[in-house]
Amino acid sequence: MIFLKKMQVANAISIISLGPSLLAIIGILFVVSNINEKSTQAELSLDIVKLASLFDAVAHTHAVE
Repeated sequence: MIFLKKMQVANAISIISLGPSLLAIIGILFVVSNINEKSTQAELSLDIVKLASLFDAVAHTHAVE
């Protein structure tokens, strides 16, 4: 803390604010990563539903014949 007393106020504030800023950036990265993962899972689920619908249509066509 002694070195902070000898520094200019603007430099001391910049150094002190680095910690919370880094924590905020890391938190945002985790949130974006989580959203990206959920988006990928949602796309996969939609593809599975589309594929199941296609298989259902094929099965129905064969059952009618």
